[in-house]
This record gives sequence, structure tokens and C-alpha cells, in this order.
Amino acid sequence: MLPLSRLLMTDSKKNTISLRDIAKVAKCSHTAVSLALRGDSSIPVETQHRIQKLARDMGYKKDPYATALMSMVRAKRPTGISAEIGWIHAIPRELGVDLPSSVEMRRGARERAQELGYRLCELTPLGVEKMSIRRVLQILRARRIQGVVLAHAHKIDTIPYFNSFPWSDFSVATIGDIHPTIPISGVVTDYVTIGLLLYKECVKRGYTRIGCSIPRIIDNYSGGRWNMLLDHMKMNSQRSTWIKPYQEVDHWDEQAFMKWIETTKPEVLLSNDPHLYTILEENGYKIPDDLSFICSNLWDPNSHITGTLIFPNKQGAAAIDIVDAQIRRGEKGNVSNPKTLSISPGWNEGSTLPYKDIK
Repeated sequence: MLPLSRLLMTDSKKNTISLRDIAKVAKCSHTAVSLALRGDSSIPVETQHRIQKLARDMGYKKDPYATALMSMVRAKRPTGISAEIGWIHAIPRELGVDLPSSVEMRRGARERAQELGYRLCELTPLGVEKMSIRRVLQILRARRIQGVVLAHAHKIDTIPYFNSFPWSDFSVATIGDIHPTIPISGVVTDYVTIGLLLYKECVKRGYTRIGCSIPRIIDNYSGGRWNMLLDHMKMNSQRSTWIKPYQEVDHWDEQAFMKWIETTKPEVLLSNDPHLYTILEENGYKIPDDLSFICSNLWDPNSHITGTLIFPNKQGAAAIDIVDAQIRRGEKGNVSNPKTLSISPGWNEGSTLPYKDIK
């Protein structure tokens, strides 16, 4: 193993610019330069931007060996609570903040944050008591918060509100497909893998009349990925009978949904909404005797419904990891090449999709 002195040694031909060199030109201490390059909130935002631009212009490059070594040193330190990460809900509380899956997401985020030495500062700026962007920023800056997670970012109807948010002032990650007007790295559900897995599982178990009910607004949130599944089903009509999917346009209409079920007569319903199971039973359907059911959006591994598990706790933890890594690298919001981390689904066997030959 190389000695510490070799690990920290920098080839003067490759990198002759040091923090002290930048500090001389910037007329400040090298400690201030180090904090500014890491995006530390103790340095005014304007000063951070000035020093970061100066470092780029001077050709400064971080030493990857020193960065890796310091990361190892920090990882071995006790993880007392030393800072906060903002957790901003992109939906009103009454529209899902307290749903079990959302609670699980925050639990995963909170536990991971505590492991890394942070606590969560939750903000719900939309809803009955709407906060202005200015008020949200006042809270974040007063608490010296450098990193923010935007949860439920797939709710595209809230994007106009967040368009004026100064993402470039914070390390940021989103949960949910973000609108392309906001180039931010984030965590998403792997809709493509899920859709194909559910369809193939139905075919494997002997089903040919596969009905699909995915709300159009959900498809919009996922960037049209559910429509990719529907196209795949249509192209594979030799393996299954093509049934035009039920996609309400403006609002949920239970009567229209049940009429679609009665008219198309699917053998199995593929949906992202586990609540449809209850609706079918309330309308006299015995599952799986009258109609089988498979769902893409399960989070409880003890559910009796067959389908894919989406692990909201892992989504929350992954978003915290993204923000923490950005904070350590001194990276801020809008990036030229945002990256998306896709959480692979799990499988819940349940009892609602039996093999047809044993049904």
C-alpha cells in the first residue's frame, strides 16, 4: 500500500494550481476557498460563485486521491447530527404526503440522513397554507441548509411553482420523473422494467386477454413510459389479445371504469393502483375467481396482491445519498448532464394472479 505522502502527492506538471494560489488572487484565506469550492453555506452564495469561477479560469483540478482519502476519514468519524437536508414536498399534504408509501419514503430518507450525520427539515409549500418561494428560501438559508430533496417531483402540475426556485444555490436531488425544464439529478421508479415484467408474467401464466388501466396523468408523470408497454402489448397480439386500455383523461370515473371492464371482459387487470382491487370487489367481482389482478405499485411486502414492489424507503435513501455526494463535491443544482438513478423493483407473489391451469 502506498504511504500517505504518495497518495497526497500532486504532479506539478499536471496540476500547479493550489487552494493557496486561488486564495491569493481572490484575496481571501485558503480555508475560505476550500469552503467555497465545497459550496459551504458559511460562505455567501455570491462569493462562492466568484471563487468557483476563478478556480475554473485558473485551471484548478481537485486531487482525486486527496478527495478519496478525506471521504474515508469522514466516513470513520462519529456521525453526530451536524447539518440539515431540506425535504420539500412537491404536492399538497392533502394529496398524498401522508400516504403509507410517502411515509415509508421519508422513513428511508430520515434513517439514511442520520447515518450520514444529517437531519431532515420537511417543508410542504403547497396546499391550504401555501408558502411563497421567498419564504421557503428564507427557511432554508436561515437553517444553513445546503442540500434539498424535491419529493414527488413527477407531479408536473406543480412545476410552474418550482420554475422560479434557484436550484443552482443548492445541492439537489428529485424523487420522481422531473420535468425537462428543470435539469436535476434524481431517483425514479423503473417503469419500463416493471411494465414488461408484469406483462410477461401474465403471458407466462396463461393469460391472453390482458386489460390495462393506467391513468393518463400517471403516464405523463413517467415520461410516456407506460405507453411504451401498451405499444409492446399491441405489437405482441399473437401472444395476447389486444384490449384497448382504460385511461381516464380528466378525472376518475368509477362508472366508466366498470363499464369498460364489463365491455372488454379481460381475464386479468394490470394496473398501477392497488385500490382498484377494492373497487372491483365492491362491484361484485371475486378476485381471482372472476378476474385476476396484478399491480405495479406495491410497497407492502405482506400484501396479498400480486405485483411489483417499488421500495419507497430505498428511493428516499438514494436521494439522500445523491445530495450528500453533491455537498461533498461542492456541486449545485442545475447540471449540464443530470443523472437518473433507477431503483429496480422487487416481486410480491401474492394470490391474485394464479396460473390458469390451476385456477
